[in-house]
Amino acid sequence: MDDKTNLAIIGYGYMGEIYRKACTELYSQEKIETYYKYNLPGILKGFKLKAIVDTKFTDSNYQADDGIWYFNSIEAMVGQDN
Repeated sequence: MDDKTNLAIIGYGYMGEIYRKACTELYSQEKIETYYKYNLPGILKGFKLKAIVDTKFTDSNYQADDGIWYFNSIEAMVGQDN
């Protein structure tokens, strides 16, 4: 059983990409930027990025290489059983 809290990024503009990058870098502990504050690497160990939602995606799909669902609406994300 996975005891991590699932995390979704709503909106995938400039900051959404930064948040995704921060999550993936901190999970792998590679290329950690020194500007991350508040013990972010420690905090994110309790979370798992599971989904990114943005209307610019043409459809909802799962990318196995990064383990993230990409949804084109919040309704699609909520209705998805994953």
